[in-house]
Amino acid sequence: MELRSAQTDVGWVFVSLADHLQVPPADGLAELVRAAVHDRALACWLLCLTREQMESLAYGLWLHGVTPLGGGGEPVRP
Repeated sequence: MELRSAQTDVGWVFVSLADHLQVPPADGLAELVRAAVHDRALACWLLCLTREQMESLAYGLWLHGVTPLGGGGEPVRP
């Protein structure tokens, strides 16, 4: 999955708030978000996520108000 810097920042906040959320991030998501690799050529952060982790991260982005289709958010590219 490719994320822009702003989306990765939201992911870091989402996993850091895990203890305070009714629906916490998927298992293993925190470790993968923290270990994301920045690709300078693509100008994005790269993560290898399971479907469950992708859905969980999408939920975190939604909570923050960033959506692929609106609200000024940047698209998420799988």
